[in-house]
Order: sequence, then C-alpha cells, then structure tokens
Amino acid sequence: MTTPLNDRGAVTCTAEGGGWLTLRRREPAPCETAPAELLRLAETLPGNLRYATDTAGTFLLGEVRSVDGESLDVARERLLRFLDEARDPAAAPAPDETIEAALDGSGLPWSRRASSWSVAVKDRLPRDVLVVPTHGGIRAESVLVEWDDLAPVCREVLAAFLLAAQVGMRFARCEIDERHARIVAFAATEQLDAELPHALLGVAAGCELLAREAEALLRPEVAEIYLDLRRITPEREDPTQA
Repeated sequence: MTTPLNDRGAVTCTAEGGGWLTLRRREPAPCETAPAELLRLAETLPGNLRYATDTAGTFLLGEVRSVDGESLDVARERLLRFLDEARDPAAAPAPDETIEAALDGSGLPWSRRASSWSVAVKDRLPRDVLVVPTHGGIRAESVLVEWDDLAPVCREVLAAFLLAAQVGMRFARCEIDERHARIVAFAATEQLDAELPHALLGVAAGCELLAREAEALLRPEVAEIYLDLRRITPEREDPTQA
C-alpha cells in the first residue's frame, strides 16, 4: 500500500529550466509491487502524479509549470496541494466551450469527434492525440501500442518498461490495459489555457520516444532479452535522495 496523499512525508521539490517545478517523495510500497500494479494505482492519483522505482524502492513524482507572473513559491504550493488531494469523481468535467477555447490557444489543428476532440501533432507522431472531458478537467491520450493477444512475458516486460520510462516524462504518464498501452495527461479546468498545451506535447513526446521500443517488446524473444538486461543492470537510485 502507498502512503495516503494527505501525509506529505519527505518531499523534494526541484526548480528546473523553463519554469518547471518537479516533486519527488519516497513511498513505502514494497519493492516487489508489480510494475503493472503501480501503473494501475497511478490512475487514481490527482494531476499527473505517477510512480517510479529505483534500487531504493518506489517513489512518487510529478510536476507543474509556473504560469506567467507566478512565483516558484506559488507554483510549489500548487504542486504540494496534489499531496493533500484525491481525484474527485464528482468533479464536473471542463465545459466544451472552455476546451475549444484552450485548443484554439494551443495553436494546433483540431477537430470535434462526438464527445471528444482530435488534435494533430503531426511533427511528433502519426496518431492524433484525443482530448476527452473528465472529472475536474480534461484527459489527453494517445495509443502507444496495441495488440490482439500478448504473451505474459511481454505484458510483464512492457509494464516494467513503461514504469521505468515515466521518470523521464514531462507532464504525462503511462497506462496499460488488456489491449493497449497509452500515454495520458491531465489538465485541470482552472488551469486549462496554460496546461492543455503541455498535456498535448507531453503525450506526443512520450509516444515519439517510446513507440519503437514498446512495439519491439510485443515480441517474446525481445521481451526475454529485456528481462535478461534488467537482471544484470540494476536501476539507478533516485538522485534526489543521494
């Protein structure tokens, strides 16, 4: 089990280039918690918080970008509030007109698709990114890889690969289900104009970086090689805890 979000614990916040502020917190989840389970647990977290692992165990990470005129202290408090919140299933989704205004402001071409919007990020990936209203904002998503049938070793390895990749992602995380692996991101209604472009680009960048390797891991012989490499190459420790 993970620490309740209202227990902030030992949190490290780090200012990075471009106005980004990142958060990391060591979690008490057992080291043997399966990567697929950590990906599933992250689906209930607020914002774009997600789990990752290193040789010391599991940690929580996330980030926000300071908006125009916002000090890092204000951005830090906004980021830390995620640790005091849980995703509210009763929160209203972003209104259609608010979403379309934010899409216009993103400068990317988009079109309406029934209850969602399709956004073309053609210089980053061949698939469009879908924008779907969700509790408290929007969810941006794109399919990374899909399959009809998947060997157990491939599912295990793909989940491990996606979990490891989350450390290097910005404002996005990974999900896996019975037929698909996706890159997803959340943008809150009250910050939609500022956050939607980052959500779209975070999803696009994740797909661009991970698609080739994820596709290869659907082959059992490649998955076995990945497992062998993980056995002889330990994960790096979280550098913020050194």
